[in-house]
Amino acid sequence: MKFKRAPIPEFDLVVDVTAPGGEDFGALTLRCKPLSRSQIDAMTSRPIDEALADVVIGWDEPESAFSAAALASLLDEYPWLDLVIWRAYLARMRGIVRGN
Repeated sequence: MKFKRAPIPEFDLVVDVTAPGGEDFGALTLRCKPLSRSQIDAMTSRPIDEALADVVIGWDEPESAFSAAALASLLDEYPWLDLVIWRAYLARMRGIVRGN
């Protein structure tokens, strides 16, 4: 198939939420918007929670509706989760760019 340049669509990112002690909280499905390489590079100089506020646009979390405040509250409650989500997002975006 010949390469066809097209915008990358929004996508779901599933993150397994495990506490540092090993307790499994289950999977969280986040709706994310894609960023270009230059946008990702610009994000790396910002705090991770601010970057995630620009990237995460929804979730499948039955206990609360998605909002910027709800995301901030979740990241505050689970302080390791921002890094887990950011790493998963970057890995997924590299996978999309590579076509995997």
